[in-house]
Amino acid sequence: MKHFLSPLLLLLPFFHENGSIDVKRNFVGGVIQGKDYSYYANGQLAREYVTKNGWNEGEYRTYYEDGQLAETTGYLHGNYNGRNAEYYADGTLKLEINYTNDQKNGTEVAYYPNGKKKKWEKVYFLDSLQGWASFYKETGKLTRKEYYFNDYVEKVEQD
Repeated sequence: MKHFLSPLLLLLPFFHENGSIDVKRNFVGGVIQGKDYSYYANGQLAREYVTKNGWNEGEYRTYYEDGQLAETTGYLHGNYNGRNAEYYADGTLKLEINYTNDQKNGTEVAYYPNGKKKKWEKVYFLDSLQGWASFYKETGKLTRKEYYFNDYVEKVEQD
């Protein structure tokens, strides 16, 4: 007679004090696996993501209590990987940066609440500020530039 070991698959909901669902989480063999959802007490989705073998994998999304997207982050094997974007409560883009293996890589751009003008633009390589960082007024006018080498300011130019 052959015996097969079947992994235990559970979907466990957790609840807020008001009885609404707080978290929906899958467990396979005692490890978090699959889609994970968290909710505000009002029932609105707070965050959603996928877990594989206990690690965050793919896009991780968080929301404001009214349902508006607050942030998206890419994950690979539990590390930040890919584009990270933050949004103001009205949905306009606030900040964006790319990650590679948990380290900032590329140009980070922050925006004023109107979403059209940049607050700053900085360049990262292996999680260190490198090169020119530019800072702007809400009018779009450049106010200051700083040159970085390995996170240290080497030169500052004021307008």
